[in-house]
Amino acid sequence: MANLCCSSKRGHQLDELRPVPESLDDITSEWCEWALRKGMAIGQNTTVTTVNVKRFKNDETGVLDGGGLGGAIMVRIILTYGGLATGNEPASVVCKLSLGGQYKIPFKFRILSRMKPSSFAENRFRNEVSFVENAIPALRESGYQHPAVYYSGIMDGGTRGFVSHVVFDSKIKVKAVVLMEDMTSWNSKMSGDILEQDELAAILRNSAILHAAFWGMKGKYCQNWFKHPANAEIQYRGPAYSWMLTKYRNSGISSSSAIQKQMTPLVQNWGSSNAFTLKKDMYVPDWITTEPLEDGTIHVLTDPVISELIEVFAQRFPEFNKLVIEPYFNLQEQTLLHGDCHGGNHMYHKDSDKVISLDFQCAGRGRVTSEFLYLLSLTPPRPFEKDMELLTVYHDALVQQGVTDYSFEDFKREVRIACLEMVVGLFGSFAKMKPDTFNKVIIDMGEKGVEFLALFEKGIMLRGIVLVASIYIENKEGFLALST
Repeated sequence: MANLCCSSKRGHQLDELRPVPESLDDITSEWCEWALRKGMAIGQNTTVTTVNVKRFKNDETGVLDGGGLGGAIMVRIILTYGGLATGNEPASVVCKLSLGGQYKIPFKFRILSRMKPSSFAENRFRNEVSFVENAIPALRESGYQHPAVYYSGIMDGGTRGFVSHVVFDSKIKVKAVVLMEDMTSWNSKMSGDILEQDELAAILRNSAILHAAFWGMKGKYCQNWFKHPANAEIQYRGPAYSWMLTKYRNSGISSSSAIQKQMTPLVQNWGSSNAFTLKKDMYVPDWITTEPLEDGTIHVLTDPVISELIEVFAQRFPEFNKLVIEPYFNLQEQTLLHGDCHGGNHMYHKDSDKVISLDFQCAGRGRVTSEFLYLLSLTPPRPFEKDMELLTVYHDALVQQGVTDYSFEDFKREVRIACLEMVVGLFGSFAKMKPDTFNKVIIDMGEKGVEFLALFEKGIMLRGIVLVASIYIENKEGFLALST
């Protein structure tokens, strides 16, 4: 009787626990027991006797939480069990804890983020929980590779208004947590790291499974689960969703003179910046003729081909924009996207030709070209023909999953259009700000800002320019022709 009374009392205490821990100190054996029972990862008569909570750390930068830019706390929880344990309980789990609070986001960036609701921290926290509670169960028989999810919870206090967010940078009122499988035998990479061709192909095949599962009419479910387009979709088709983004974008590309006005200070201010420099160990396209410096680095923005490209782009792009790109913005969403599909959001295994997809905070609706190019954009420059091979890899996988109403030629055409948008976005982001000013703004964001600057050192800012220059070299006369 005494044991039954004690068990009843413990059960009552568990019922009173919050769905999201308020801090790392609140990740107790009692809370883990409650959460794992609720997620049916352990039996009702199994107890959690001890927990050992340890934060992840990025080995490259020393930044805690694995170096992610989303603001979540990432920890590994090692558990021991009592009661009627079966031996099948997870020995450890990974906990992703999004506590809201207050981020050090510069004022200008807060204004820009109001144009992109998908970038609100509140919506990212909601997205992750929505994905694991709605999308993952719908993907159960699809073969989509992801960690097992043991529990998810959210405490939603609403979205900050404009004044609260932009003017006062007030605290976020949404908190969320996900307990997931600890992929101890799998390896990770950082965003911006070099990915082998087979690794990129595996990511795209897994992505095709996700896209096909929610393709077309099935994607209507996404409108209820995800209120906003995916982060990647906003990056490449932002004007389709916001008149403010349209105005901001068009102000710099409305005429040839407007484009030249942006490009001149971009080359002058950023030409020798590390962000636009190929390091000696990076891939160098064969069309680059600029001689390396003594340390082996190459300033790409001052290369003769880039100078020629800028001139041609300025002359031809305004008309191309009106007749080709603006109709591209009017295309309908196709499916559910991961939204932040880069190498750092996947796990790899030396004995498997598959990958595990992670981190669904940026998920949402969109077109698959946005997902495809987002993945390429966060890898260092690489051979153009290798990128073009991946077009076929992805489209073949999409067809294999049952999508038959999206031709390879349409896909290829959209990818090339999205490459141009990558460069247009680069103009708008960097032309009006000098490197020292930009670096100070990012560093003021704290540890996450340091992680962001580390991406620049990997050459990702050059990705769009190198891609578009390669398209230009491929067919100079046909570049920005209306049939592109």
